[in-house]
Amino acid sequence: MDAVSTAWSVFTTCYSVYTVVSEVIELNSDSKLWNVQMRVERVRFEVWGRTLGFLDEKTGSLKSLDSEDVAMNSGGLSEIVQVEMANKLICDLLEAIALALKEFQETAEKYSLEKKSPGAAAVSNSRREKAAAGLSKAWSSTKVFTKHVVYVLADKGLVEQLVQKLSGLNDSLEKVLTLHQKVQYAKAVSSGVLVKYRQPKEIDSLLEALEDGERATTQPGILVASARVKQLCVRMDSPDGAGSDAGEVKAAEPGSFKLAPNIVRGYRVPVKAKEDLHWPVGIATYTTGAEPARRVMVEWRSAHPSTPRFLIEQSELVRRRDAIAQLLHKTSTMADAGDYRLLDCLGYVETTGGSDGQDTNVVGFVSLFPDWADEEGEPVTLHSLLQSSFDSDKTGTIPSLRTRFSLARDVANALYQLQCSNWVHRNLSSHQVVFFRDKNSGALRLERPYLIGFQYSRPDDNTRGQALNVFSEGFSHNGDFPELYLPAEFSGAGLRRYKRSDDVYSMGVMLFEIAFWEPVGVFHEKGQSVWDTARKVLDTAATELPSEVGELYADAVLRCLRGLRQGEVAMVTAAEPEGGKEAYDGAYHGEDPEFGLEVDFLWKVLREIEKCRV
Repeated sequence: MDAVSTAWSVFTTCYSVYTVVSEVIELNSDSKLWNVQMRVERVRFEVWGRTLGFLDEKTGSLKSLDSEDVAMNSGGLSEIVQVEMANKLICDLLEAIALALKEFQETAEKYSLEKKSPGAAAVSNSRREKAAAGLSKAWSSTKVFTKHVVYVLADKGLVEQLVQKLSGLNDSLEKVLTLHQKVQYAKAVSSGVLVKYRQPKEIDSLLEALEDGERATTQPGILVASARVKQLCVRMDSPDGAGSDAGEVKAAEPGSFKLAPNIVRGYRVPVKAKEDLHWPVGIATYTTGAEPARRVMVEWRSAHPSTPRFLIEQSELVRRRDAIAQLLHKTSTMADAGDYRLLDCLGYVETTGGSDGQDTNVVGFVSLFPDWADEEGEPVTLHSLLQSSFDSDKTGTIPSLRTRFSLARDVANALYQLQCSNWVHRNLSSHQVVFFRDKNSGALRLERPYLIGFQYSRPDDNTRGQALNVFSEGFSHNGDFPELYLPAEFSGAGLRRYKRSDDVYSMGVMLFEIAFWEPVGVFHEKGQSVWDTARKVLDTAATELPSEVGELYADAVLRCLRGLRQGEVAMVTAAEPEGGKEAYDGAYHGEDPEFGLEVDFLWKVLREIEKCRV
């Protein structure tokens, strides 16, 4: 048996039993701690296999041993197994994992499936039987374990020992990865784990397990940060704004982030012309009297709903202003959350601005400049750079391909972080990406983009388990100035809810702009429908992007524009519905039809862009 076949055989054995054992523990364990940590170790193992090519990168399914991809996967399995010592190390580690699982099985054989430990949560017989059947089938098929085994996890020490062994072995497998692969690995573990935990108490248990000082498994900083942000999001979007436990983060009270007029001064009255789609971004002076005055950025927007079909009460808009300011502030100042690319929001001011020659109420969100930025220089939006380059006859206005790839990675990674946290941006476009000048060199730092424009965005509340009665966030295109960053179906007569996948579509349009370094508006002709323009953008992406920026980048853009799943069977599915409800059937019944979208986005979009090289 050659090196590839040897490693492949051991991995498939581990993968099959790893999956079943973790499911049995989940169904039968009364310990949330070990339930969570077992899932973390399973995800780490799966991501490792996906990274090195044992599993299909885009779907996470086992590849066929006869597949050409197994032997030819660039930067993955083939490169490692060709190094004799590395191949032996991998096989030894995989065999150690198989042994740990086998020893766990042999020790647990003495327990009956029907026996329950005190206080254990009841699990339906059908689910237990299904788990037992799956366990027997997996062990039988691999010819490693006995066929007839039943579990009950009365001995928590049994699971504790297993998790500790698997954690150490996963640590060793991680050391085989290159530095670049380790960074990607940590990101993937984050979405793979978080997708399972969607309710406040579930995320509390996850954080407790990750932060258990004595028994914690490996803690990628990005996983802890993403879990904390998701915890903020789901708590702020819950009906009462927070849990009942002391010390839990509570949603900001309406008006709590409103800044007094004497604190934010020196800004120009915001004005939006008829032909402008967006309110301007400006600069002001911020002072509390207790600290030296600082220059701050102010992003202006209307105090009213953005379109007539944005059916949401004014009181809810006010609540969301404070919730968004709190989310931005806490996330931007959180350790290991830099990939969100957010500015530190201090609050908001209310004033009167001009729109189409008439006075109107406006809100300005106030944010600190990055420490390295020139506070006297006006922030520059990505859209303004694209438009000025398109309008200019000068050469050298288009950044290098290397710079554009780097920018695309950063903004796609920022959206990935939001997706992991169930945080909907809702207003994503090149108008909502800003850059600053370096205070020492004066150069515009294109390698440090920041996301703004979270005006009426919200945590994704599809996880409440309630049917949607009011379409509070319907949207319609403006006939004269269509919003080309949204799916064309928003131009129809009916209302529909804004979803996380709509942010993905918006990202596709923005990646399209970065590739050509042109604003998408130049593809829209007078009298043309939104549908016509959307088709033109899609056709151009399919025919011209491969030669412009390469097939990997083009594939990432097309995935966003066409839909991440494109008719594929999703490898990640939601938990078994309660109350006998059927799985998602195209109509909203309270479940999340986009379960696992962040996992798809990582492997099908962000990974493709990360592979782009000059």
